[in-house]
Amino acid sequence: MQMMAERELRHLLASHPSSADHDALLKEAATNLETAPSRLPWKTWLYALCAVVSILAAIPMIRDYQRLRLASWRLFAMTDPLALALPGPSFGRNVNADLEKLIGDFSPQQKLLLFGSRMERGGGHFKALWDSDPENVGYFAQHFLTSIDGYDPSPPDPRDLLETADRVDPGNAWFRYIVAAVYSKDSVRRDGFKPRGSKAKAPAYTITDPAKVADAVRLIKEAARMPNYRNPYNEVILERLKILPHGEDILGRKIVDAYLEMELSVTSTYPHYLNSLLAAASKDFAARGNTGEFLSFLHAWEALQLRMPESPEFSSWPDLFRPSELAAKEVASAARDLGQHEILTRYSKIATELQQQREERRSRLEMSASAFKRAGFLATRLALQAERGENPPPLRDEDLKPGRMASQAMLGRIHSLLGWFAIGLVAMLGASVRFRHGRQARMLSKSLEEVLKPQDYVWIFGMGILLPFLLHQVVEHFTSFGGGSFSPFTTIMADFARNVVVAGLMLTLGSRLITWRLARRMKCLGWNYGRTISTIALSAGSTLWIASSILSSLGDDSDPNLTKAVPWLLGVLIFGAIGIPIAVLFRGRERAVQWLAASRAMTPATMFAMLLMALSIPTNHEAEKYWTKRDTLTVIDPTVPAQTRYDYEMQKTINAEVLEFLRRQR
Repeated sequence: MQMMAERELRHLLASHPSSADHDALLKEAATNLETAPSRLPWKTWLYALCAVVSILAAIPMIRDYQRLRLASWRLFAMTDPLALALPGPSFGRNVNADLEKLIGDFSPQQKLLLFGSRMERGGGHFKALWDSDPENVGYFAQHFLTSIDGYDPSPPDPRDLLETADRVDPGNAWFRYIVAAVYSKDSVRRDGFKPRGSKAKAPAYTITDPAKVADAVRLIKEAARMPNYRNPYNEVILERLKILPHGEDILGRKIVDAYLEMELSVTSTYPHYLNSLLAAASKDFAARGNTGEFLSFLHAWEALQLRMPESPEFSSWPDLFRPSELAAKEVASAARDLGQHEILTRYSKIATELQQQREERRSRLEMSASAFKRAGFLATRLALQAERGENPPPLRDEDLKPGRMASQAMLGRIHSLLGWFAIGLVAMLGASVRFRHGRQARMLSKSLEEVLKPQDYVWIFGMGILLPFLLHQVVEHFTSFGGGSFSPFTTIMADFARNVVVAGLMLTLGSRLITWRLARRMKCLGWNYGRTISTIALSAGSTLWIASSILSSLGDDSDPNLTKAVPWLLGVLIFGAIGIPIAVLFRGRERAVQWLAASRAMTPATMFAMLLMALSIPTNHEAEKYWTKRDTLTVIDPTVPAQTRYDYEMQKTINAEVLEFLRRQR
């Protein structure tokens, strides 16, 4: 082997005829190799530490991956085609029990309150909750809702449920409103939708079950005569809010938010069904010429309409308690047929004003989306909530910043994992290309790599790997360039580009420093270091890092050309990052040993880069939990029956606006 190495060295010297004294150069090279330190155990320790830290960092990521799959599978409000398509083991029969553990650790009674009894099927799974306290109106309301609306394969008779409701909560019109909505759902069909821009006649409503429509009309009249209206289901929501966890990170908070959204939206479609009942019944009364029934039903409907927003309780989608635009047009048409000119004028005016409000809502949606641009993932839902009201509660940047920074940290955690994989892929590529050359060149490069001294690795690890990583972390967590704005598209793209850039810069800058230090140590052999690929990659990477930081800071307000430039710059950087190991494949014999030695020296550098990326995963997770804990905009509030305090304040604002609208039309 020594003879082979000597011949290889002589071949390398022969390829540099400008050398004055080959024997002197050979002696100098031999001296450098003899004085080089032996293979140090620190590399072994570095590799072991990288493996251990990577495994520890991957465990919570795998756990969150499974949490996301399970939540998307079982929580309808989180159903996402992308999440459902995530690969993984199929869910077993205990998926419901897994869902309970996913949200938190609860006692048997708390599980009964949150999820009902898993021993019962269909809508009866909350009967056990009511049986535990038969006089609790809220528990009965929960059983009432899940039993009456098709959840139970053999539902009880609504009349029996109403008798029980009159005993448990006498004088409350809420239960009749629910039954009337369910009857309307089963007995009124909307025939079709008018295409946008079409001048066709407004969609018609068809009564498919006249008996149920008659029962629904009767219940509306009975409800209007009852002394009070309140939503007892909110009592159950308040009890649940007291035991639900706040969520320590974005995914945990999103799971709780999705659970509440499902529970609070149980009655959200009922006003729509009642509007269909209003339109269909009015047209039916007009067709039969029954003016008395029409007037009495409309009077009962309007009385109930006023009571709903006057209720201090939280109710889902209260703006639907006003008549819909289509229903108002149908009532106006029926009034015209029956010669009720005052009602015709009033409901024509209502339809016109509702149309104007719909157009204004579109502009408010753009404004609310702009206001929530700095709010993060969890608060994007609130933008849709805010556009429903004319005067939403004001928000300050200090209200939005925690959610934005938590989202930034969550993206950093995911992208750090992707960066870890990217660096590992380049490391494997660099190791595999060595085998293109013969054993002699590989063994010689292994010996020549040892010429690097500890101060060389200080340069490589410190300036090439650690410096860009620390600079990225400082910008990411302590400046406005990291988390300055938020947009589901631009923020994710910019964060992905910025984290990939850091991985690429660490690889490119580290490899450039390695070739530089090797060239200095082995200049006796005429070694030099190439600049073209690394210069292009470093220039593209630096430009891309700055561009993606600006893009993340500005969000949707950034220049469209900047958004288009980021993917191109990212491609150049990726090409440069993998260009050096690929270049080894196409180097001739006279340069192969130098490039192989550089490739070997790059292995501990890539392991160090992977170690830093692995460490950034739990670091970002802690930052995510820190900011999530301070995000008061999206946290649940046990004192109000809503998903958040902002939802509740927005609800009160909308209630007041709806009430003013209804009174203005009287």
